[in-house]
Amino acid sequence: MRLIPLLLSAALGLSCTQKPTQPPPEEQSPPEELAPAPPEVSTAEPGPVPELEMVEPLKPPPLSATTCAELDPAGATSVSSVRSVKVCANVLGARTGQKLVVELLTPRGMPYERREAILTGTPFEAQRVDFELMVAGTMIDTARLWGQWEALFLVDETAVGTQAFDLAQ
Repeated sequence: MRLIPLLLSAALGLSCTQKPTQPPPEEQSPPEELAPAPPEVSTAEPGPVPELEMVEPLKPPPLSATTCAELDPAGATSVSSVRSVKVCANVLGARTGQKLVVELLTPRGMPYERREAILTGTPFEAQRVDFELMVAGTMIDTARLWGQWEALFLVDETAVGTQAFDLAQ
C-alpha cells in the first residue's frame, strides 16, 4: 500500500517542479502615428461675442388691385344679348376684415349699383373677388343704358382700381 502514497507524492512533486507558465503578453499600444492627436487648447482670450442683428418684419405691399371685366356670352356686346358682366379685382396689400366695394357707374356717370365683400386673406397674397352685373332683361336693357360703364373698386373707401366695359345698342 505504500505504493499509492509514493505515486501521489511523486505526482505532487512533479506538479510543483513544473516551470511556471508565462504571464500573458501585455497589450501593445498602437503605433504613435495611429494614436489620436490630443485636442489643441487655446490660451488666448475669446474675442467679442457678435451681436444678434435685429431683422425688421416684412412690410406688406402697398394696397393695389388689378381689375377685369368679362361679358357673357363672350363676344356679345349689345345690351339685349349680353346676359351679364362679371367685374373682378385681384387685391394685394389688404388685411383680413377689410371691405372691398365696387361701385358700378352708368355711361352718364350716375351710380347704378354698389356691392361689397369682406376680404379674408393676408396682405401678402392676392385676393380675387368677382361681382356679377345682370344685363339682358333688366333695367339696363329696358332703359337703354348703353355706352361705356365704369366699375370703381375701393378698399375701406380708398380707391384701388377702375375697370371700364362697353355695352352697345
